[in-house]
Amino acid sequence: MFFAVICARNKSMLLLSNAASVMLCLPSQACVLLCDCDLPMQLFMQNQSKSTKTNVNFDNFQSLNTLKTSKLAALVQQTKEYEMSALAGLKLIAAKRPQAAPPMVQRRNKLSNQLFQQIELARCLSEGKTYAPTRLRNVKDKHTGERKTIEAIKRVRQWWFVADSGKVCLQVRYGTRVMELAKGKNSIEIANAAELLNVLSAVKSAVEAGELDAQIDAASAAVRERFAQ
Repeated sequence: MFFAVICARNKSMLLLSNAASVMLCLPSQACVLLCDCDLPMQLFMQNQSKSTKTNVNFDNFQSLNTLKTSKLAALVQQTKEYEMSALAGLKLIAAKRPQAAPPMVQRRNKLSNQLFQQIELARCLSEGKTYAPTRLRNVKDKHTGERKTIEAIKRVRQWWFVADSGKVCLQVRYGTRVMELAKGKNSIEIANAAELLNVLSAVKSAVEAGELDAQIDAASAAVRERFAQ
């Protein structure tokens, strides 16, 4: 639907796409006329093809003086409802962005990121590729003394090894400290290297679900004690 705002003084036409834009034009002049049909576009195209001047038959339109305020308000309301229809399928809530994540969530995220790197390392090794993640480092130029940021390769040490029994064992580390997963047990035995990816993914899911919060707390406390000495 088009809304045509027409000026009787110079017989020019302005085509608008919504009622809100029409309201902006109404206070300008009393000589503005309005209609809400496809006729303005047809007349506009016909007149443009015939001459450079746009001569409009004003009898085809409803005068602004006879347009009731209630009708225009209804048009504006319909436009708002149409614009809001795109949000109808979305779940709208009232939420507040936290200033900082709780300490426990930060520890989970730290371990989850480490497990992600182990998964990528295991995947690359199984495909015969090299896993070389990078990180940004601030260094000082020896010649100029200027400090700059460079991209450097980050070394990732694998958490699994082959035990004397010939089976693969996986140890989960918080930072550099091996976590005790159960009383007196700090490793997960894996039947073969093919299951390594599945085990790493399962541990990562357990960490994100909060199943290892107690073990993470114990490892984090041990790390803090070591730095306090």
